[in-house]
Amino acid sequence: MNSSSGSICFELPNLPGTLEPVVTALANAGVNINSIVAHGGHLVLSVDDPDALRSVLRRETIAFHEVSECSSEDRLLSGADWRAKIRSVLARLENLVNAIEGEAIAPPTSEQRLQLARIGKELADLAPR
Repeated sequence: MNSSSGSICFELPNLPGTLEPVVTALANAGVNINSIVAHGGHLVLSVDDPDALRSVLRRETIAFHEVSECSSEDRLLSGADWRAKIRSVLARLENLVNAIEGEAIAPPTSEQRLQLARIGKELADLAPR
């Protein structure tokens, strides 16, 4: 069993019985569920063996992404909210590219590199896993 716990967010249809195969498979694998957060068809499970949860979700063909913790910053977003967040991050990236291009010959400043790294992390956090 994996010694580190982890939280994974996934979406299930809002129908009776759709969570049962996931939790049954986890129980059969001996995985402890530390917490469950549900909102609008999205679930965040915090488990003591995230690798087993990933395997179950893949086997059940359920798309998921991982979250570092269940905080307000990692709140679950609707499809429209995801698109708006992606547009916002891409607009910031475009602004940064324009600023770097405006300096034509000089390489990006250290501040611009930090901004690019933050934008890259935000994009990576939005990507499904």
